[in-house]
Amino acid sequence: MGDTKNFENYGALSKIKELAEDGRICMFTTQLSEAPLASRPMATQQVDEEGNIWFFSKEGSLKNQQIQ
Repeated sequence: MGDTKNFENYGALSKIKELAEDGRICMFTTQLSEAPLASRPMATQQVDEEGNIWFFSKEGSLKNQQIQ
């Protein structure tokens, strides 16, 4: 977590939070190890103070399997 503190000094964490909250929709990409990449639009639900971006996803979805 020490690296996160360095980013805070330069405002990167607040900028990421601002962009995620303003945009609300992102292309969430999984399955990065082979082409084609699997991407789908998802809406951000929350950005916490540590810079984690939260999404809702159905428990048994393929994207959740790909993330694991």
